[in-house]
Amino acid sequence: MAAAVARVETSVRAKHAPVERSKPARLRPRRRLKTRAWHVALVIVFLSALCGPFVYTTGYATLATTGYARNDYEILCWKQKVENQRLKVLIDRQSSYGRIKAEAKRLGMVRADRYDYVGQNQTIASR
Repeated sequence: MAAAVARVETSVRAKHAPVERSKPARLRPRRRLKTRAWHVALVIVFLSALCGPFVYTTGYATLATTGYARNDYEILCWKQKVENQRLKVLIDRQSSYGRIKAEAKRLGMVRADRYDYVGQNQTIASR
C-alpha cells in the first residue's frame, strides 16, 4: 500500500508542477504607459526633425513666389491707375463746353432757334 500512496503523490505532483513561462512577466500598467508615451514622443521628435526642413523650405518658397506675384500685380495696378488718370484728363478736355462749341462751329453747325418736333403729332409712336 505504500507503493500506491507514492504513485498518487507522484501523479499529483506531475499535474500541479510549476510551468515555466516563455515570456517574462508583464510590466506594471503605469510603467507600460510611461514607456509607450516615451516611444510616441521619440517618434514625434524624429518625424518633426526629419520633415521640418522640407516643410520650412516649401513654405518659404511658396511665400517668396507669392511675394513676387504680388509685386507684379501691384506694378500692373499702378500702371492701370496712371492710365485711367490720363484717360480722365483726356475725357475732360474733349467734353468741355468750349471744346464742343468750337467743334460745332468748325463743322458748320448752328444753334437751333425753334424745335419743329415739339408741335407735331407723333403718328408713328401712337400705333
